[in-house]
Amino acid sequence: MKLFLSGPMSGYENYNRELFNYAAHYYRKQGHDVFNPAELEDGHDYHWYLQRCLEALEGCQYLVQLPGWEDSNGACIEYECAVDLGLEIVPWNV
Repeated sequence: MKLFLSGPMSGYENYNRELFNYAAHYYRKQGHDVFNPAELEDGHDYHWYLQRCLEALEGCQYLVQLPGWEDSNGACIEYECAVDLGLEIVPWNV
């Protein structure tokens, strides 16, 4: 199964990478393939990152929503796209 991690990054210390990376590690240990936006290379603008994320969503079966996702413009866009694509949407609850 391929999972997409979605949550707030902008305005967080180190772009909330600690939580994203923890979640990615957790799911990978269970044998899942994980798209983790926090692993994308640094140095690009917001739209570049959003485009990469929306492209990655197309190959996923699940959208995992990290805490605070509803306050993130990008995560809300990812949610709408995931709904349109028919992905199963699950909250991060570990």
